[in-house]
Amino acid sequence: MRRTCIGLIATLLAGAAAAEVVVLDIDRAGADAVAALKQSPGVRAWAELGDTLVVDGDARFIHAQRERVLASLPVPGIEALASRAQVHCDGQEADHGKHRGDDVLFERAHWQLVPAFGKRADDEILRPGRVVAHQLGNRAAKQLATDADVAALLGEIQIATWRRNLQALSGFNRQSEAGYGAAANWLQAQFNALGLETSRQSFTVPETVPSSGRNFNVLGLQRGLGQGLLIVGAHLDSRNSSFNDQQPSPGAEDNASGCAAVLETARVLRDYRFEADILYICYGLEERGLYGGRAHAAAQTPSQILGVINMDMIAYDGDNRLDVSLQANAPGFGLQQRLADNAARYTDLEVELAFQTCCSDHRAYSDLGMSAVLVIENDYVTYPQYHTVDDVAANVSDTMAHEVMKMSLATTVEIARLRDGSRHSGYWYDPAQSGHGFQVELQDNNQVFLTWYTFAANGERLWVTAIGSVNGNTATLNAYEATGGSFPPAFDPTQVQVLPWGSFELTFNTCDRMHIRWLPNARTGLPAGEMNAVRSSDPLGGGCDDN
Repeated sequence: MRRTCIGLIATLLAGAAAAEVVVLDIDRAGADAVAALKQSPGVRAWAELGDTLVVDGDARFIHAQRERVLASLPVPGIEALASRAQVHCDGQEADHGKHRGDDVLFERAHWQLVPAFGKRADDEILRPGRVVAHQLGNRAAKQLATDADVAALLGEIQIATWRRNLQALSGFNRQSEAGYGAAANWLQAQFNALGLETSRQSFTVPETVPSSGRNFNVLGLQRGLGQGLLIVGAHLDSRNSSFNDQQPSPGAEDNASGCAAVLETARVLRDYRFEADILYICYGLEERGLYGGRAHAAAQTPSQILGVINMDMIAYDGDNRLDVSLQANAPGFGLQQRLADNAARYTDLEVELAFQTCCSDHRAYSDLGMSAVLVIENDYVTYPQYHTVDDVAANVSDTMAHEVMKMSLATTVEIARLRDGSRHSGYWYDPAQSGHGFQVELQDNNQVFLTWYTFAANGERLWVTAIGSVNGNTATLNAYEATGGSFPPAFDPTQVQVLPWGSFELTFNTCDRMHIRWLPNARTGLPAGEMNAVRSSDPLGGGCDDN
């Protein structure tokens, strides 16, 4: 009897120790639940892929999690697997034949798990502890403050304008030479109307690639202060399932949605000055092999590129969830996190961060060491009209596109560094009273500094300094007067007194026109007054777009 019990216990222990590789569903599980799963007794190794957790665990753990188990994989351990990202490459179409016959062990959304021995160039071995992708909601929430200026800019996005541009672009058969050329002419005209510096970049492709006259990119440059270049892009060309020029290829989701977002971003930002230059670009021949992105990336100086935001398929909502995937390789991880943070600050998006990517125009920049991220809605693999004649504007969601544009535009403003203060900083005076004037400086945190170079009642020079904050086009400042100093080298800082002087009220009517009102206190013996002033110089180089 004793031997029988010992044998039974040994059998149970062996069963408990037996390992199995399973895929668990962690969609919207939350940070605490995901962390607990990873740290559970019986878990030997794990790897995370978006809304799933691949676990090498013992029988007890797997039994306890049986309701989460999506699949049991016939491999000895996690390292026997490779992960594959599917972007414009689902293996089912004729031009994706290189993936046909692959042994796909598990598939979920845009991820596949394949045997490690059969991995391809862009596949990655699934090392224990590897996070290939994760849902932002499965991480502890950050405390992120919003920026009032950025929020105001996001309010200028006009989704109706985006949809009009989407419909215009999807009205061109951009698979054909004539349709692509017409769409490019239309887009360049829109860039011109926004005041951008427009151009085209032509590129060559191998003779085996039927370019059909679509071997050029359309560019619109918004000049800032030249402190780096931020690229906001999307591909302009489209296709149908058979690459038949005689059939429609409206490409509303893929990718009129992205190009219309590039155009709307340019429209919102055109009247603002940034430290960096912003390049809006719509690429050619993405569908034939990413040729437009490759050509443009190869022509860049990587050290000058602040980032590349590539919007490719941003408006389909197949599951009533506003979920978006941000995909990047190592050079783009910082930009990827900025996008995710701004999604949390300003949008209702559910974000997945993927640290493995392929197959869109951002990839060429990343391969050359530049920071680049693919922004793509998370349901594109299940889009029924993908690469068909039925990819029309009626199939896409205004709400989905609007949220993605808010995230991308907020990140564009943040990286290009909005210099809103430069619209009002400088030297101001009244031409009718040219013997005195004001120096005003607005900083990016909405603080405003003022110095008034003028004269006291007895005719002596008077300098009044003031500090406050700007709200919209108005500012209120507390003012001070310094007395008791002596000319250097006799200057003694201990003798200087800083006395309250009163206050100022500023109203910026345009970037070069200001109304100023001063309210001295009783100590000064000076009367209140007001003046209309003009800006005589612009030391920060912000320019003026109001005239």
